[in-house]
Amino acid sequence: GAPWRMAWWPVRATSSGKPVCLSYSRPLMVTVACGICPLILCGDGFGVVNTTNAYIIADVAATLQAQGGDIFCKVSYNKGVMALFTPRRIAYLKRLLQLVFVLVIVITGVTILTALTLGYSFNRKDGKLVQGGLLQFGSTPSGANIIVNNTPFGANTPNKQLSNPGEYTVSYSREGYRDWKKTVPIKAGQITWLTYAHLIPKDTSPQVMAQLPGTLADGLPSGGSRRYAFLHAASKPEVSVAALDDEQAPLTKATLPADKFTAPAEGQASTFKLQLWSGNEQYLLLRHTYGDKTEWILFDYRQPAKSINISRQLGLENATNMVFGSSDGRQMYALVDNTVRLVNLSDETVSRPLVSDVERFSLYGDNYILYVTKPDSHNMQQIGYTRRNYEQPVPIKKLPTMADSPVRFAIGKYYHDYYVLVAQGHSAQLSKITEGKLPDTPKQSITLKKITDINLGGTITRVRITSNGQLAMVQDGNSFATYNLELGQLSTTTLAGQSREPRYVRHFDTHLLWAENEGKLRTYEFDGANQHDLVTHDARFDATLSPSQKYLYTVRKQGERYQLVRVKMIL
Repeated sequence: GAPWRMAWWPVRATSSGKPVCLSYSRPLMVTVACGICPLILCGDGFGVVNTTNAYIIADVAATLQAQGGDIFCKVSYNKGVMALFTPRRIAYLKRLLQLVFVLVIVITGVTILTALTLGYSFNRKDGKLVQGGLLQFGSTPSGANIIVNNTPFGANTPNKQLSNPGEYTVSYSREGYRDWKKTVPIKAGQITWLTYAHLIPKDTSPQVMAQLPGTLADGLPSGGSRRYAFLHAASKPEVSVAALDDEQAPLTKATLPADKFTAPAEGQASTFKLQLWSGNEQYLLLRHTYGDKTEWILFDYRQPAKSINISRQLGLENATNMVFGSSDGRQMYALVDNTVRLVNLSDETVSRPLVSDVERFSLYGDNYILYVTKPDSHNMQQIGYTRRNYEQPVPIKKLPTMADSPVRFAIGKYYHDYYVLVAQGHSAQLSKITEGKLPDTPKQSITLKKITDINLGGTITRVRITSNGQLAMVQDGNSFATYNLELGQLSTTTLAGQSREPRYVRHFDTHLLWAENEGKLRTYEFDGANQHDLVTHDARFDATLSPSQKYLYTVRKQGERYQLVRVKMIL
């Protein structure tokens, strides 16, 4: 459709025998070789040749050039066609093609990497792309050999493996340690974590770190496991504190001055108890009972003269329970005349009642007060929560009072969802708060969606949701049950051995537990797997891991005295 134009261009022969325009080689080469311009006039315009006959021009050009001459082609071309193949546009098209090629490579690579990250792999059996899951391996100590379904993995912990959905049996082994083994499910698109394994040494011979008096009444490790306090006798406020973050675990002895506690009347009993450690591990909360009265004392074991009798100083003689409300030990929550109040030791103030008619309370997370009310006139008890800045407490639900079956409950957060664990009698129920948050006013309703029921043979007296929110646990003094929110699995474990007294598992960390087993300390995992008896242990005292997890500390009785002993857990 575009007008035809005429032009004279010199032509030379190429090594391939094709004619190439000397002054405008690329368009002519493309035009002639591809046949875009079918009309080529040679010389004075005699003869019409097509693309095939254009090779004749090359032969003539080669002959003339060999004789020192030149040949010129008079080419008739379509301006519209030739405009598409200007040097600038051809260079642009080349760059565009290169860019498209690079983009295709990048997109393909990203797609493959994304598929691998999401657990997709090629199944050679059926020729399909299937989504698997990720097994994440880890152990304390690291460097353990990994065996998956009786096949050596070929590498040590920590490590990982993409696997098709199904059940897998994973084993860890390391010289000097007992083998660790567990069967876990792999789900499509999910990560199964096996990084919590504590390898137990084969040799757990204890090392004596300190001799303690035969009258030893109480022992309490701190929350951070850097300290272990010992009350020498129940009738005297004499304490020794072991520094577990020191390799030698030295003892510091301290005595509460007589003016910091109330002397009992003649003939009255006086009993001290180690109640809690402050978060900064500087203060001990002592509970002193004399006659029919109770007082609470903040004991500064480093500077005993600076200790504070909280009950006396703030007029809280009727306080039946106290817990620390700040890590520095200067704020407390106290249950006084069935009301929960905030006690500030820095400015010596006591708050208004934060919640009333309370039977028991505990703390969760960022100073959430979890409470259970006393039975009302309809024999119903309410569970709920509040905070110091709430105008009113927020109720969760009401339950009928059951004789000898106290209400216990806990709250936890797993990823973005909040869960409530409520127990009464032999049964417990784990539910999710559907609103996705904890409302801060009773005007906002709370809807609970049941996740699972948990049942034990005895009355459930302890409930807990671990700090990471993954595990919901209940205990009845002889067994425990754990629901794993990550895997959606419920496991029930009966404690080993026999005992007339209730026995409860306690936590070394989120996944490793322990309990007394006929005079020995026995470890369990949260699901009851990998049980081991370690060392002689007195059931009245707690056990703890050092901050480095290198040592396990506990108390045993040897003859007429007690001993602080430790077992080396990391060789």
